[in-house]
Amino acid sequence: MTARQKQLAAKFKANSQTAIVNRHAFTLAGTTAISLVGSAGSGKTSLIEAAMRLAHNTTFGAIIGNLASPRDVERLQRLGMRAVPVVTDNLTAEHVHEALGEFELEHSDVLFIESGGNAESPVEFDFGQSARVAVFSVAGGDDKAAANPRLVADADLIVLTKTDLLPYVTFDLNAFHSDVTTLNPQASIITTAALSSHGFDEWISWLSHQWMEDPSTLPAQHKYTSRRFSQPTPSSRFSPDEIFKIEGDR
Repeated sequence: MTARQKQLAAKFKANSQTAIVNRHAFTLAGTTAISLVGSAGSGKTSLIEAAMRLAHNTTFGAIIGNLASPRDVERLQRLGMRAVPVVTDNLTAEHVHEALGEFELEHSDVLFIESGGNAESPVEFDFGQSARVAVFSVAGGDDKAAANPRLVADADLIVLTKTDLLPYVTFDLNAFHSDVTTLNPQASIITTAALSSHGFDEWISWLSHQWMEDPSTLPAQHKYTSRRFSQPTPSSRFSPDEIFKIEGDR
């Protein structure tokens, strides 16, 4: 094992331990944590804004982790959402843990964790989330699912944004869908367009299924009994050996 591999292994181990702590905090508070991962400009913040506008009787919060996070946070705060910026190019579970001190989790039904992806490895860090959403944009090209196989394979949902641009760019929808299905046959795919609100109903429906029957819907004294949150989820579907191989192939 090289020095870099040892360093990466230690980082993943420490991150996974903090993710367990975060997941326990979400369990006790009855909060559903949703990770959104995608490149800058892919439309992650627009999806959060849509949830805030369209999902009624639901309290949202957000942790935004990127180098321009204060600007994205301002957008969400204008809608009345509690949002915390983390200025970093590589969000980790420790960043999320520190940001949780800014929230009253017991009053949050859903907490979004937005990040631009792991800058050190193709395998994403676990934040303690209940589900992960991989966000791609039509403007980014139809090859991006194939170019990010580990992100797609680890995702619970794939969202393709900015589909209103399809008449103006070269983008093969069939090729994109085929790549996603090959990498992750179980993942659902939603297409959206922010200007027309196309696909937002599906997005809200998917979100509602994530927090349906979660501890947030139960009386406070029973929140900790949810089986869904009592079972920790693995930090990644990839073993350390695979992580090292992937890193060596980069």
